[in-house]
Amino acid sequence: KEAAPIPRAIGGSECVLVVDDEEPVRQFIVETLALHGYKVLEAADGTKGLAVLGSHPTAIHLLVTDSVMPGADATDLMDFARQKRAETRFLQMSGYLGGETMGGSRPQPGVRFLQKPFAPADLLRAVREVLDAPGRAN
Repeated sequence: KEAAPIPRAIGGSECVLVVDDEEPVRQFIVETLALHGYKVLEAADGTKGLAVLGSHPTAIHLLVTDSVMPGADATDLMDFARQKRAETRFLQMSGYLGGETMGGSRPQPGVRFLQKPFAPADLLRAVREVLDAPGRAN
């Protein structure tokens, strides 16, 4: 089955940090975003994500994070970014169903949530929605 073509208009050039402890999922996201023009940073777990958020020398426009990971979860990452990186917006994702507690890291109010698994076009649309929203909504 051939994937539907993805319009170039849903790409971008912003810096995106992808934090997910599942390597195949992380690589899929990183490759999809990079292919569509984004500058992509990646971290293999929440602790490494916190390190990147704390040390990267330029703006990180978007944090794309799994909900539950070793070391630090999505809530920890978003709380840290809210304190240290005023420019950062958030896209939270999970393979858990919406009604489950996700190990205590529920989708945060006002944060765009993307249910795994998702297609490249769904990811790219969600990223653009978050980046193009007025103000910092989260």
